[in-house]
Amino acid sequence: MTRKSAGVAEGNARDWITGINHIALPVRNIAEAARFWTGLFEAEPFGRDDPGRPNFHFQLPGVVLALFERPGVIGIHVEYPHYGFTATAEGLRRMKRRLEEAGVKTHQPWTRNRREALMYFRDPSGNLFELYCPDYDRPEELALAKQRGGDFHPDVDALFYDWKG
Repeated sequence: MTRKSAGVAEGNARDWITGINHIALPVRNIAEAARFWTGLFEAEPFGRDDPGRPNFHFQLPGVVLALFERPGVIGIHVEYPHYGFTATAEGLRRMKRRLEEAGVKTHQPWTRNRREALMYFRDPSGNLFELYCPDYDRPEELALAKQRGGDFHPDVDALFYDWKG
């Protein structure tokens, strides 16, 4: 099947997609989620201003989080789906500290290739997120993934918590 026979217009689709606009997330409580994202990540609320309904759009660098109150739809015991944020090495260390100080469970940063660093955390509703640093400046501090000969596997079940924020 050719692109033309599949109904694809002439041109390069990679030029048409310029990035991710938003991520729509189920949350158990919009007000709680708003406190989490604005308080820990300094996300900026924007959009609809309805006195009867809390704001549900939050701007982070490069992406909007669109939050929808849908309790009970978060998967557990699985690493996927998750949503990854790119971070600098110092940013990953600072966010880990900030999250832990706020009562959010994290784990030690780890690597698959002794160059990148990864760390998972959950929002109060249980959505799984990753901080990803493609070129970590202290690779000797990172735990190596089991599938790469190390002994680390992220325990995503251990990341659930009862947030008091």
